[in-house]
Amino acid sequence: MARVTSTGGSNDKQRNVLRARTSSDELSALLDPTRELYGVGEREVKGMAKMLGVTPQTGRINPFQSLPVSPGSEFYDAIEIFEGDEEEESGEFYDPTRYSNYADEPLDNYDAPAPLTVLPTSTTNYQRPRTVAAGYDPKRETLTVVFRDGLFYNYYDVKPSTWSAFKATISKGRFIRQYLDSHARGDAAMGTLPTYARETLYRIVRTNQIYFEGRQSLVPTSKTGYGVTKKPRTKASKPKTTALKSSRGNKKKR
Repeated sequence: MARVTSTGGSNDKQRNVLRARTSSDELSALLDPTRELYGVGEREVKGMAKMLGVTPQTGRINPFQSLPVSPGSEFYDAIEIFEGDEEEESGEFYDPTRYSNYADEPLDNYDAPAPLTVLPTSTTNYQRPRTVAAGYDPKRETLTVVFRDGLFYNYYDVKPSTWSAFKATISKGRFIRQYLDSHARGDAAMGTLPTYARETLYRIVRTNQIYFEGRQSLVPTSKTGYGVTKKPRTKASKPKTTALKSSRGNKKKR
């Protein structure tokens, strides 16, 4: 599949490289020291920066910004979900191979994913959601969702009003069946984006989705608060020495 590329010559390429580097630095600044608490490295941050959008309203979106960062019962609850030690583990469904809902062919030159700005998406079943995250590119009228298995999937010719309606509805799966499946669609081309960065972002977002039981979005409601409070669901767990385990290859088969 073709990828969206710049046609403006070397100057455009230089600007794109600078923008990507700046975005990565901005995200690193936001995540530090949060990323260390959750065991996320610099290379994962650089990869995640390519998947997250910047808007005048939100700036660089910090995928950790709703999760607890102070040692205590809430933090250890979140860490257990993120690491995958409990039944409600963040990587339970992660297997971005091929989703069962495909178009015959995606539109040529329009298969790059939109920047993700809704993290996580709302759901009526947070234990088994249809989607995890979403984003929209108004210039290409492309709506991207990240499905439960981690696959990035595009819907094309989507008007801004439809994107607004998508964000407003709680059940994303029902909305997709009713309003998006009739659009041209297909899996997004991820190019050279590292798989470890994709999985790290997925695990962060799923941790939020599980921890807040299906509530949508990490964007703050104000500069001083996030509009959501969370009480611990369980007693404090023991602290963890590392967050994202290196032994992902030993995940239980499903």
